[in-house]
Amino acid sequence: MAVRALVDRDLSLIERVLVSDTDINQLHIEVDDRCFKMLALHQPMAVDLRAIVAAVKINTDLERVGDLAVNIAEAASRYMQHPPVKESSTSRAWR
Repeated sequence: MAVRALVDRDLSLIERVLVSDTDINQLHIEVDDRCFKMLALHQPMAVDLRAIVAAVKINTDLERVGDLAVNIAEAASRYMQHPPVKESSTSRAWR
């Protein structure tokens, strides 16, 4: 969505990316809390422990992707203040 906002110079899409970051951050906290609660209260063994650790790692990576999308959206917002550059064959690949 962030890349699409950048390519299309779509201000409403930029806003959607920025607003959705709050939801992503909240979900990150919720998943972490659930994983740590399971670790603390249920004493998982081998397979379950690996699944919980994997969930925590994946959760962190997904939150990072959300942050990077926000960075792209913020850059797109700055670029909106300048005239568009000539479209290239590379930019057409995103469409």
